[in-house]
Amino acid sequence: MDARFHQLRERAQEILRLIEQVPVELSATIASAGHPGALADLVTGLLDLTLAENQEILETVELMPRLDRVIAVLA
Repeated sequence: MDARFHQLRERAQEILRLIEQVPVELSATIASAGHPGALADLVTGLLDLTLAENQEILETVELMPRLDRVIAVLA
């Protein structure tokens, strides 16, 4: 669980570094997320997904599959 949590955080921050004009607060919020579920939900909300894809991820109750799905989308 911890490894996926850190992997998601690293991938999200890596993507933010590639985007110009990203607010510093957004990067800080991702860096300070203390719970894997909260981070997964935050990153999911930032992604350019269809409503159905977004809903599917957010409705995934089990944490490991939710983290895996968000990591896969970021990849």
